[in-house]
Amino acid sequence: MDARRIQETGKGTFLLSLPKQWVLRHKLQKKDIVYLHERENGSLVIFPSEINKRRQLKAIVKYSPRNIEHVEWGVTASYLLGFDLIRVEADVRFTADHRKRIRDAIQQLVGLEIIEESSKVIQAQCLIDPSLLAPEKLLKRKNLITINMLRDAVSSLFEGDLKLAEIVVKRDDEVNRLYFLLVRLLRSAVKDPDLADKLKIKPIDCLDYRVVATLIEANGDNASEIAKEVIKSGELRVENRIKGLLTVICDRLREMQVESLDAVLKREVGLLSDVNRFYSEVKGKIAELNREVVELGGKDASLYLAVSSLLDKIASNCLDIGNLMIPRELLLKSKGP
Repeated sequence: MDARRIQETGKGTFLLSLPKQWVLRHKLQKKDIVYLHERENGSLVIFPSEINKRRQLKAIVKYSPRNIEHVEWGVTASYLLGFDLIRVEADVRFTADHRKRIRDAIQQLVGLEIIEESSKVIQAQCLIDPSLLAPEKLLKRKNLITINMLRDAVSSLFEGDLKLAEIVVKRDDEVNRLYFLLVRLLRSAVKDPDLADKLKIKPIDCLDYRVVATLIEANGDNASEIAKEVIKSGELRVENRIKGLLTVICDRLREMQVESLDAVLKREVGLLSDVNRFYSEVKGKIAELNREVVELGGKDASLYLAVSSLLDKIASNCLDIGNLMIPRELLLKSKGP
């Protein structure tokens, strides 16, 4: 860290010299304008005039016919890192199959659109203005989708509705798209203090929201896995005792998932108490469900135990989300008097 001493002129003006290497790196000269911005924590951010207006960042991903997976990963990684232009370049023509895979990788990312395409180049641009997005709304949207996925997955089990189960599996793609968008937004906010201030989000929030987003996505994956188990098993008749326990467990999990996210966003200790109460109830019901399954036996026992295990993972994820809650009182204390 570079420490500098504040100086005062005879007229009461306070001066602070800028690091020479920083000035040279940004090609600043005498009488050039720099921009100052005070953050909520009292720190002062200085922007060189050339980056006061947000520049478009460009990433180039090299195409290799032998490693198409690396190209797909390169596109996704560039998007998550906040690049606005992503250009896939090749020394040879794209094969038809690889062209489709690259296009699919681009199209799974929200706001990324192909603006140039030829036999050796595919270029995409992100058309979303990050300052217009709200991380909290994206989290709530993801949460609602995964809650509905769980409801529909269990309904498909009760009703033997394989088409509904297939819809649940496909909806997981929507959850993944929102996850990638949220990660891009949070990373951009960490790198750009001005964007973070516009979004009214702190670095600790970015860290917590990233963890929350991962846990919510995991819940979507678990709901999708339940639907896949239904598809593999085909139509079956669920015993009333099993159905009753699964209904109670899923009702509590839906409440638990809503309350856990609200606890993080609203910073209310009372909501975390509700999450812990729901968790204890769900764990008890899951244990009861497992005993019933073992007692009933039969060819469907493995299916019910697999579903039970996935529900247990969802409960643990919800508890982990709630435990990220920082009480409002502690945040106020951390700012000092």
